[in-house]
Amino acid sequence: MESKPPDPHGMQIGLQPVSVPPPDSEQDETPHVQYPGSEEAVRLRAFSDPRMEAVAEKREDIIFLADFITWVTQADFLRFQAPEPMVGDTPGNYHYPVAVNTLGISGQSVYTALFHHLDMETFTCRLCAHIVKDELEDAITHQRIAHFRHYPYRCLTTQTQWYVCLFFKGP
Repeated sequence: MESKPPDPHGMQIGLQPVSVPPPDSEQDETPHVQYPGSEEAVRLRAFSDPRMEAVAEKREDIIFLADFITWVTQADFLRFQAPEPMVGDTPGNYHYPVAVNTLGISGQSVYTALFHHLDMETFTCRLCAHIVKDELEDAITHQRIAHFRHYPYRCLTTQTQWYVCLFFKGP
């Protein structure tokens, strides 16, 4: 029975014996782990490979998105088309996923957790890769409308046009 290395990210990694020739050049300085137990040793680069770190980050991202989408679709604010909570609000009736506090922009809509924002000029949607330049409010609106059909700021047709009377007075 082969032993499996401990996984720092909680992922299951199955190992199969593989014959790997020695490195061809001196440039290969990646540390290797040897697992004895078969005629051919297994060299594993997974724990020092940036691709594995990317896989773990992607896994965490998927878990966050699933939690966030589940939370929003069950939230009262979406059902009643009310404004969504802000990042950093006291929980009250809104128990949003904890990661919203680190992924979102403090004091802004919780929807800010759903786009990448390395700077405040470009916002990339985590769900569809749509890019919004320069306008934070447009990026938030994209999340509300395109992904959740959330319309908290609709103009009602019953509103009167009181200001029209002021501009069209007769002589």
